[in-house]
Amino acid sequence: MSRGPVLLAMSALMGMLAAAAAQAQQWPQKTIRMIVPFPPGGGNDLIGRIVAQELTKRLSQTVYVENRAGANGIIGLQGLKQLPADGYTIATSSDGPLVINPAVRDDLPYDTQRDFAPVALAITQPLVLVVHPSMPVRNVRALIDLARTKPGAVAYSSFGLGNISHLSGELLGKAGDARFLHVPYKGGEPATIALISGEVQFMFGTVQNVIEHTRRGKLVALGTGEPAGQRLPMLPAVPAIADTLQGYETKTWNGFVVRAGTPAEIVARLGAEIGAIVRESEISARLIALGATPAPLGPAQFGTLMRRDAEKWAALAKARNIRVQ
Repeated sequence: MSRGPVLLAMSALMGMLAAAAAQAQQWPQKTIRMIVPFPPGGGNDLIGRIVAQELTKRLSQTVYVENRAGANGIIGLQGLKQLPADGYTIATSSDGPLVINPAVRDDLPYDTQRDFAPVALAITQPLVLVVHPSMPVRNVRALIDLARTKPGAVAYSSFGLGNISHLSGELLGKAGDARFLHVPYKGGEPATIALISGEVQFMFGTVQNVIEHTRRGKLVALGTGEPAGQRLPMLPAVPAIADTLQGYETKTWNGFVVRAGTPAEIVARLGAEIGAIVRESEISARLIALGATPAPLGPAQFGTLMRRDAEKWAALAKARNIRVQ
C-alpha cells in the first residue's frame, strides 16, 4: 500500500485537530445562545436565566436565553441538534427531555447519548409524596397497604403523561408491589389543584409545588425522594420514602448540554464556569429560595448521572409498560 494516501489522511486529521484546538483557544468571540426547551417563567427558564446572566459576566460575551417550548422539551433539544457543535449554543434542561423522554417514547428526533455532550449539573429537586388530608393514611406504608386492598382505586395526579411525577408514582407502586390509578394533568398547578379539591388521593410534587399547601393543612406530606436517612431542610419532619421502601429515590434535576462534537476544551470551560456560578453563595441562596438544591457536577460526573437515570427510567417503563405516543 502506498504511503502517500496514508500521509495525506494523517495530515488532514492533524489539520482538523489543530483547527479545533485553535477554535477552543479563541472561544468565545461572539454572542452565545442558551436554549430553554420550556416556556418563560418555569423552573428551567429561571435557572437558565440566572446562569446566562452570570456567564455573560464571566465570559465577557452576551449569553442570551431563547425559549423553544413544545412537546415536553423535544422541540428545543431538536433545535440544539440541528445547530453547529461550536460552543455557541447551549441548552439547559431538566431530566424529562434528556433521560425520561427516551425511556417512554419511540419517536424522538434526537438521541441523548449520541447527539449531546453533558456540560454541568446545576441543581436537584427531590420530589415529595403528598396526600389529601381526608386520606386515612399518615405514612408511606399505610398508603401502600391501602392500595393493595383496593388495586387501582387509589388515584394520583401527575404533571403529565411520561413526566417525572408520573414515573415517581409508578416507581412507588413497583417498589411497594401495589397498583395505583394514574390521572395525568397538563402541568404542576392543575395536578396540585386536583389533589387539593379531592379529585385524586395523592401526588408527587417538588417542594416548591407543595410546601405552602402543607403548611396550610391543605396537603399532608408522607415522604420525600431523598436517600434513606436524609431529610430536606424545608421539610425536616418528613422522612425519606427509602426509610420504608429500600432503595427508593426520585428527584428531578436541571443541567446543561451542548452538541456532541463540541471541542472538549470548550465543554470543560463551560462546565467549570457553571460549577463556579452555582457554588457562589448569593446564587446558591437564590436557587435554594426556588426550592432547589445546588448540586454542581462537571461534564464527566453529569454524564454518569444521565446514563444512570436513563437506565433506571427505561427499566421502570419496560416493567410497568409505560409508553407515550
